[in-house]
Amino acid sequence: MKFIVMFSTLVFASHQGAYGDSSSDSTKAMSYKILPSQFDKADTESFFNINPNCRFGEPIKSPVNISWVDKSGVRISYEFGASDKTYENPNIGPLTQKDIVPDSLIHLETDRILGALFKQKAENFKFINFEKIQNQQSFLDSNSDIKKIRSMPLTDIYYAGRYLKKIDNRIVLGDGFQIRIGYGEGGAVSTISYREPKLIPADPVIIPSVKMVMDSIEKWKRSKTHSKSLHYPYRSENFLIKSLVPKKIFESFITIAAKGKDENQSGSFLVPTVTILAEATLNPKREKNGEPITTNPVLMHFHFPCRPAAGLCWPDGNIDIENHMNLPPTNLPIDHTAETQTPATPRPNK
Repeated sequence: MKFIVMFSTLVFASHQGAYGDSSSDSTKAMSYKILPSQFDKADTESFFNINPNCRFGEPIKSPVNISWVDKSGVRISYEFGASDKTYENPNIGPLTQKDIVPDSLIHLETDRILGALFKQKAENFKFINFEKIQNQQSFLDSNSDIKKIRSMPLTDIYYAGRYLKKIDNRIVLGDGFQIRIGYGEGGAVSTISYREPKLIPADPVIIPSVKMVMDSIEKWKRSKTHSKSLHYPYRSENFLIKSLVPKKIFESFITIAAKGKDENQSGSFLVPTVTILAEATLNPKREKNGEPITTNPVLMHFHFPCRPAAGLCWPDGNIDIENHMNLPPTNLPIDHTAETQTPATPRPNK
């Protein structure tokens, strides 16, 4: 039986944004519009160099992707909707004993692969977390009076590292802009997933500074009247968040969907934000038999300023910030590219 165990590494960016001074209450930062997925043949075929021994046949096209397959089973594909270029080599063996390393060192091998394959692009991606694919073997213990199935200890068989894109010294959160590299025996590459849709600049937006957010959180922690009924939305048991402890604060981008007056103001945008990574303690619920459901602390992201499309808001904190700055809850960017481009065909004179 195989399964994946993920261990997250906390990341944070510099407190200095793409514009101006982050020590004031607000700062201006650029936003970007995400263009619809466009197949880039040259960019995708660069994956062919990962394994020079492969000889790929004619592309296989489907409504969702286009792929190339070598007779050995190695596959390269491009998924249209997600702008996802992937490489899969099923012939890579599992990690040997000499390949096993402590968790903190897994990224060293994926860092090496990232630099070798992506060259200068590697500088724009930051290591975020790693994954371990593990195997557990079971056997029938026939030496016991009562036959039992016993399980061997978990063993690592593949490692993977995940990297998120950096733009203007901000981390792009989510899985839309990432590189994931998996490897096996001897550091040989088993899988790669590369997502980096095209962007065009949109309007800069005004957001709270890191200092403003930090001051607001400190004020929230000292308050005795702040909300104590924040729901934890990721479990079906309807848990409440008992306590929140900020761990990291960093500048980031999040993806939101906007619907404006025309196509220039509609679509998916990367908008700058200040993100807090906090440890949440959930209140235990009691099962029908009276036994409490125990829960371990979980990590949650909160974004400032609060936007309905951006996910969770820090309880009460967004109210303090937006009242102070007089900002609307949703400060959407506007793409002016179409307004400034010269038409391909001049308009006829009247």
